[in-house]
Amino acid sequence: SFAANDISGIPVMSAGLDGTAKLSPFGGKTAVGGSTAVARLHIHQDTFNASSPTLAFPDNTNPRYSTGFSSTNVSGIVQRLDIYAGDSGNNANNLGSDAVVMSVRADKRVGIKTTSPNSPFDVVTLENGTDANQGDIGPELRSSGGEYRWRFTTNTDSSRWYWKFKVPSN
Repeated sequence: SFAANDISGIPVMSAGLDGTAKLSPFGGKTAVGGSTAVARLHIHQDTFNASSPTLAFPDNTNPRYSTGFSSTNVSGIVQRLDIYAGDSGNNANNLGSDAVVMSVRADKRVGIKTTSPNSPFDVVTLENGTDANQGDIGPELRSSGGEYRWRFTTNTDSSRWYWKFKVPSN
C-alpha cells in the first residue's frame, strides 16, 4: 500500500493491497501532464507533439495499432476533438495527424476523414485527386442486414450528386 500527498499535505493518490489505485480520493482534481486542473481528471495536451493523441489505447501485442483522442485549439473555432485510429508504423511511436478519422468542432461541425468540415456533417470519401465519376465510391447507408443500400453517387458527367437505391448482387 502507498499514498502520495499534494504540497498542502492532502492525499492525492493512494493504492490498496487489492491493487486499486485512487487519484484524488477525497474529491479533488487530478492533472496529468500539467500542474492545473479544471475537471476531476484533466489531461494536458502534449506540447511537443500536438498532432498525436493525448489519450491512446494501443493494442497489447502490437502498440503500433492504436486508437486515441486529443483536443486541439483551432484559431477562430476554439476547440476540436480529434478521434484517431490506425497504424503508427512502429511499436515505439504514437499515431500522427494522418490517423485522424473523425473531428468534432466547437462550432458544431463534424468531419469524417477531415479536420476541416465545410458543413455541419462533412464526410470525405474520395482521396484528393480521385475522379468522382465512380459510382461505387461514395458514402453509403445500409439496412441492418445489408440487403438494401442507398449510395451517394455522381452521374456520368460528375456534375451532380444524388442518392441511388441499390440492391446488392450478393
